[in-house]
Amino acid sequence: MLINQSQTANRLKALAVILFLFVSAWPVLAAPHGSAAKAAEETSPLFIQAQRSADRDGYGLITTPELRRLVQENPNVLLVDVRFAYEFASAHIPESVSLPVDLRDRGDLPRERREAMLNTFGPDKDRPIVVYCRDFR
Repeated sequence: MLINQSQTANRLKALAVILFLFVSAWPVLAAPHGSAAKAAEETSPLFIQAQRSADRDGYGLITTPELRRLVQENPNVLLVDVRFAYEFASAHIPESVSLPVDLRDRGDLPRERREAMLNTFGPDKDRPIVVYCRDFR
């Protein structure tokens, strides 16, 4: 089954609200708890810039405390690490899967990558998916 980039984008949006984090993988769950941590993240210039991109492109952002709560409340959440494989190997959020994204992939994804994405996300369109990377650059 061939799916073009637009269809892939629509499917991904239908699967879940894509959430990006700007923290390194492992420290996310070990970071400080509470409203002070959330406030610090939300006032970061990187977070503010990323929030503008999220608003423009139709996905949502969450803070570290919100991620922690989401994982605790919903064991079905899929955590997807889109960093390079060597970064995933050095550290990642427990239970996450590695699905490296090449920022040069602006057009149609190669068949193998598209199939890997669809297989990773699975058929459950109601399953929350959290996509994270090292930062927003």
